[in-house]
Amino acid sequence: MPRGSPDTSLDSVVEVLGPFPVEKQKQTADRKEKKPDTKLMPYPLSSKASNARVGSSNPRPLTRYQTYPQTEPSNSILGPTSEVGTTSSANSGSAKRLARSKSEPMGHLPRYTYKDYTPRACVVHTNHEDEVDDLVSALAPGPVAFDMEWRYFLRKGLPQKTNRVAVVQLADTKGMILVIQVYHMKRFPRNLQTIIESPHIPKLGVNILGDGRKLFQDYGIVAKNLVELGGVVAQADIVPGTCQDTSQQNNEAGVQPKANPLIGGPFGRKMVSLAKLVERYCGKTLEKGTERSSNWETVPLTNAQIFYAACDVHSSVMIYQRLLKLAKENHVTLSPRDYTSDIIPSNYFPSPSPPQVSRETSRGAQESKPRPQYHRAYRCWHDHKMSLEMMCKELVVVGDSLKPSTVIGYVIGALQDDITLPFNFDALRELVQMEISSWDRHRDWMMQKWAEAEQRSEKVAGT
Repeated sequence: MPRGSPDTSLDSVVEVLGPFPVEKQKQTADRKEKKPDTKLMPYPLSSKASNARVGSSNPRPLTRYQTYPQTEPSNSILGPTSEVGTTSSANSGSAKRLARSKSEPMGHLPRYTYKDYTPRACVVHTNHEDEVDDLVSALAPGPVAFDMEWRYFLRKGLPQKTNRVAVVQLADTKGMILVIQVYHMKRFPRNLQTIIESPHIPKLGVNILGDGRKLFQDYGIVAKNLVELGGVVAQADIVPGTCQDTSQQNNEAGVQPKANPLIGGPFGRKMVSLAKLVERYCGKTLEKGTERSSNWETVPLTNAQIFYAACDVHSSVMIYQRLLKLAKENHVTLSPRDYTSDIIPSNYFPSPSPPQVSRETSRGAQESKPRPQYHRAYRCWHDHKMSLEMMCKELVVVGDSLKPSTVIGYVIGALQDDITLPFNFDALRELVQMEISSWDRHRDWMMQKWAEAEQRSEKVAGT
């Protein structure tokens, strides 16, 4: 999607310092800008400190990831930067409107920012999978807010085109906010996948089941315990004078009221936008701006993108905590199963296809083209239980080693060439997920094999 460029009418220059673009504005004699406070916040990173709190002493030294400066990005009004560095008139007008909104709150409500809340938030951004394990381990126990960003393209007269998920955000109830750029990683981080697939850790969000479907489609991750905030609203926020308000008659009967999942609360429905929830339960305006449709695959992410991502996921935590208080005030017993969902892989299996015939058999003996490298890769993986790294070195013909995606393609090629080869689907899925883009590349074939594996399991269970 074409990206706009900074508005040169704002008389600003963007300089890249470390991983963040920092705007330098010219100071005039009658107006001096206050120097931003870019002090880095410490945070716990020990993989053993699962109960650690943000702001603990003796933090691990920063390496490739960076804490976000505790100030609003000065270039958040500019929008994304153009690759050729030209100025867009459309973006110029939107940038000016956004600039006015910084001083004139939309709808007479202040702008939402995670800096207004306690405990003081610590925002950490990384794009290296080996560092995500420590960061995820530092999250406080309990529910976490969950959000994602990806790049999409709007084409006239054509369906919207979307790329793989580029950024995953998590926020705990103690102020830790993680902005993890997964797009360029070698594989999806293990600990991050563990949290998303854990049935014991609630993941909070808006249209969160849709995010779960997207993550399953792009990376084969099966998200569980997804909490839709609109569903919590429908139970916790009782509207006085409606059929939902049964607290008085229940209290008179000495019975604790239970929420009615069929009532949509103040909105009359379970699916409510995050901006509306922020306005009602935080009393603030959640600005989307141009960052929402910006390029989330760019390295590094801009100051404005990180600020946008952090505010989005942080607001979900604040809304959830407010709803829990409302439920307590209204003496309502929440029913989590009415607003919690899991990704069920069988819902996305393809339609049953006719029995396959081996490629070698179908081509005939004369037209058969043996692919020894495919079957050699299969034997290394299935028979010799080699790791992906070892196979990359073992199968190389020229050079130091093969790419992981190439080796994965060899193994799948062997299984496609000869459908009689035995294999365990869970082991194959784990292999494919070891390379960040392989699931997206082989998704259709993998989903077909997943469906076949489930059918075999059901037959075994029925006998």
